Amino acid sequence: MNPSTKCLLLLIVLSLALATPFAAMGANPTAEELRGAPVFAEIAGTRVNVREGPSTTHTSLGKLDGNTWEILTVVDAAPGDDETTWYRVLSGRLGEGWVREDFLKFKPFYEPREPLLALIYSDVGVNLSTSEKRLGKPDKVKRNVIDVDWKLKNITSTQLKYPHGTVGFWDFNGGMLMDADLSGGIDGFGGVRFGMSREEVDTLLGPPETVAKESLRNYSADELWEYDSGLWYLLVCFDSESRVERLVFNYNIP
Repeated sequence: MNPSTKCLLLLIVLSLALATPFAAMGANPTAEELRGAPVFAEIAGTRVNVREGPSTTHTSLGKLDGNTWEILTVVDAAPGDDETTWYRVLSGRLGEGWVREDFLKFKPFYEPREPLLALIYSDVGVNLSTSEKRLGKPDKVKRNVIDVDWKLKNITSTQLKYPHGTVGFWDFNGGMLMDADLSGGIDGFGGVRFGMSREEVDTLLGPPETVAKESLRNYSADELWEYDSGLWYLLVCFDSESRVERLVFNYNIP
C-alpha cells in the first residue's frame, strides 16, 4: 500500500468527528427510530462504562474516553432502572453494549451517504464480536499483520469467511469494518435486502453514482449500482431478473 493510506485512514476517523453537518440533530432518537435508522455518537466524559445491559447493575465491558475520537453506532434504546434512557452502541474497541444517555453525545450526519454507513455498521457489525453476533461463527478466520506505511505498522487484518461471502476488519483505532462481500447469510445490509427489485433499491437509496448495465467480470452481475461517498462505496449487484443478489462494501484504501 502506498504512503497515502495512513492519511486516508485518519481521514475516515476524523471526517466523522470534525466535518460540518449537513443536517442538525433534534431530540435524542427513540428506540423505534434507532432500530430502523441508527445514528452516530461519541462518549461525553472519561472512563465511561459500556455495560452488558441498560443498568449500572450490569457488568462493565470496559471503559471509553471521549477524547479517543471513536465514533459509536447507536442502534437501540431502553429505559434504565434509574429513570434514564440507555443506548445500545457498537464500539470497535469493546463490541456491543449499553451507555447511559448523559454519557453520550449524538452527532449529526455530515454528508448525505452517512445514514447508509450507519445502517451498514448496524447490519454487519463494527468488529469481530459484533459481526459474529449477526452472521454467526465463520467457517474460517484468516489474519495477517501488515505494515501500511513506515509510520503505521503492525495492523492486524482479519477476514471472516462464510459460505455466502466474507467480512474484513482492521484493528486500526480499536477495530474497524473495512469490507463486506455477501450474497446471503443475513437478510442484507445497508437497508438493502437480497431479492429487492431495482425500484425498491431506488426508493430506499436514491439514484446511484454509477450504473454498469453489462455483465462484470469481477462481480458476475447483470447490473451493478455503485453508491460512493468518496471514502467508501456500496455496490448493489442485480441478477438477470433485476433482483439484488450480492452486496459489496469497501473503503477506498489504495
